[in-house]
Amino acid sequence: MKPLKTNFTILGLILVFSNLILWNFALSLITLSPQFYFYFVFAGMILVFAGFIIISLSHSLTLAAGAVFLAFGIGRIMAGAYYPPYSFEDPFLSHYVSHFMKVGYLFICIGIPLILASLFNRGKK
Repeated sequence: MKPLKTNFTILGLILVFSNLILWNFALSLITLSPQFYFYFVFAGMILVFAGFIIISLSHSLTLAAGAVFLAFGIGRIMAGAYYPPYSFEDPFLSHYVSHFMKVGYLFICIGIPLILASLFNRGKK
């Protein structure tokens, strides 16, 4: 792969995974204002979309999809760890958080094989 395409791929990966920092800030600001939460999550989605486009144009669509699945999975697990695992006041919330984290693990289990497949099958045509 050419160095310029490699640099663009790295830039796209940085953009995709930088949304985790924004989502972490958003989780800490949700008690302050739901509007700040929306702005941070929306900015994270814009970064993910830009990174997805850059990665798919410079490397492959498979790597872009795997990176997005991995970032969303990590983000869901971080959000699930932010809330308590079980609450006697609201058992429905704890069930929802458990489901939220399980979907995050599923996203990670989908993202890692996609990334590995794109990296090992890049030069073969």
